[in-house]
Amino acid sequence: MNLKQTALWFGLLTGGWLATTAPNAIAASFTAADAEFCVGQNTCLVNDFFTLTAQPGNKEITTKTIGGVQGLGVADDAQNLGRDPSRGEIDIGEILRVDFARSSVLEFLDLSFMYQPGVYEDEVFEIAQVTSDAGVGTLTITGDTSAVWSLGGSVVNLSPSLVGRGGSYRILNPFSDSSISGFSLTPVLNTDADGNIPTGFENSDFALSAVGTTEAEVKIPESSSTGALLGLGALFGLSWYRRRLSAKNA
Repeated sequence: MNLKQTALWFGLLTGGWLATTAPNAIAASFTAADAEFCVGQNTCLVNDFFTLTAQPGNKEITTKTIGGVQGLGVADDAQNLGRDPSRGEIDIGEILRVDFARSSVLEFLDLSFMYQPGVYEDEVFEIAQVTSDAGVGTLTITGDTSAVWSLGGSVVNLSPSLVGRGGSYRILNPFSDSSISGFSLTPVLNTDADGNIPTGFENSDFALSAVGTTEAEVKIPESSSTGALLGLGALFGLSWYRRRLSAKNA
């Protein structure tokens, strides 16, 4: 292989590397700790990407920690949780809305303070509902460290559903690869062992602990873009060859 062939080969290799290493997605995420400044507000912007809103409009965002797990909830008065029987979790009739700055794929969602009968006076296996552009799914507690996501996929226990622990679960790819604009969190009433529907804090309530997304719009370059990168690589190689040739002749 002569010098000119080497230059072309190097240039094409460089262009190919640029094409294949283009970013597939841009990640955005936040935890409850990132949103502590939202406490007492009806709506707030977190990490310049997520807009959190407590609904209905007279509600405020709050936070609390159990067993080392921190979560975000909704309350009538986030500064005076004594007036809220579930101490600021998302109760029946309350919604915590999370909107994205751009449509994205929800990679993971952490929901916490989800317990089973006999834990913190709960009388049911708690259920959390997640509503998005791509559909509606529910997370239902089934044991000390187990839960089921209605749309399939994987659920990972982060903290057991026991007294003194966080009752925290991570749903992986809740809506598969669907791009969504955001989601809403609401509790779902469940029945107790006798078939009755308890009211108040004895039924479902929970909190949001973390969200992770990737932007679906940012993709590996199409064939035309890849060709352009390869062409630039070849031009770079030829330019290098000419400089080497000129230096040799001098």
